[in-house]
Amino acid sequence: MVDFTGKYFVKDDMNEEFVKLCVNESYWKHSGDFVKNAYDPKYNQGGKYDEKAANKDMDLNVVLCLEMKEEGTAFKIEKHVLAHRQARALLPARLLVHQIDGEERPYV
Repeated sequence: MVDFTGKYFVKDDMNEEFVKLCVNESYWKHSGDFVKNAYDPKYNQGGKYDEKAANKDMDLNVVLCLEMKEEGTAFKIEKHVLAHRQARALLPARLLVHQIDGEERPYV
């Protein structure tokens, strides 16, 4: 669950009943973290996006994939950059996580 600023909700901002019923404890490990570096204000100083600095640090999706690898729930992680001719835009890179159960799932 991500708020409108692009970061995971913090427990204090959520309804206690909803948290008890619907939120897994593993969610809180990254609460308050931004989903993409592009959303983090530290890379957007003075209204200008610092792409170099953002690319130096790992995005949360990479951090999550590495954690899965350490836990043993993923055995192979690949980065795919997809080009889409109709939109004439380069789509964001996507990570493909090959989980231990053998099923491939896109991890975005």
